[in-house]
Amino acid sequence: MLPGMLIPGVAIIRAQRTAGTDGLVVLRSLFLSFATAIVLIGGVVVLLGDVAGSSSNAALGIGIVIVVAGISLAAQAISRRPLDGSSDGALGNSYRTRFFLRIALSEAIALVGFVVGIAMGPWWAYFLGAALSLVSLSRFAPTRANLAAEQESLSLAGCKRSLVDVLRRSNVLSSQRR
Repeated sequence: MLPGMLIPGVAIIRAQRTAGTDGLVVLRSLFLSFATAIVLIGGVVVLLGDVAGSSSNAALGIGIVIVVAGISLAAQAISRRPLDGSSDGALGNSYRTRFFLRIALSEAIALVGFVVGIAMGPWWAYFLGAALSLVSLSRFAPTRANLAAEQESLSLAGCKRSLVDVLRRSNVLSSQRR
């Protein structure tokens, strides 16, 4: 069951079946599958990496991971548009679009850390990338507190719609196929 959750397409379908029609539960399940994958890939890095050796490219590799993390965080800040509260569908779609964009930008840090750790060294560069990626992911996790902050922003903009209600009623699979 766990390996299937690590594949995002399978995770979407499995979460949809488990959650029924609760789109928020699906989003939370997907979020957890992406975060769990980052952690589990660390085991692969330890097995493939040169644990005993230190690389002469260590400073360059670490620098690359840090630069990519900075670019990712800057891109997330630039792409932070207000949610579209003009209708339930627009609100749900704008939240999901931003959610998946942030996941992609956050995952990029870990992926670059993986490539650097395996190809250039040091092997532990992945763990730097993974840690930065997980910190980035935690900033927008669909938690109660983060959703409340989003709702507060919507309310200040004059939107009376409930983000949580909209997400719970939305269907992640059907929204992606449109």
